[in-house]
Amino acid sequence: MKTYRISDLEASPKYTAKDIPNYSKLSEIFDLYMNDYYDTMTREIANYGRFEFFTDLIKFLIINLTNTHWREFFYSDILEEYTYRIVEFKLKNDGKHYKRRTS
Repeated sequence: MKTYRISDLEASPKYTAKDIPNYSKLSEIFDLYMNDYYDTMTREIANYGRFEFFTDLIKFLIINLTNTHWREFFYSDILEEYTYRIVEFKLKNDGKHYKRRTS
């Protein structure tokens, strides 16, 4: 299994939609992100498989965006939104054990 890094976004190898096993689902998740449906996006990423999703997202961005700055921005922002919601969900579910400090 090949690993990918954000720097791979700059390398811009030639990918096609055929290189992404579930291109339509990934496109749907990206549309959720673009329309600010972050909670739904997070659930769909979990269903897709988070490691597979972020690997395929790199390819998706290379296929659809020519500007490397935009590629890096979207990848980082989607990762940040996903991570934030996972942590927030975990804190809500562990609420019995987690108590916020009030100062």
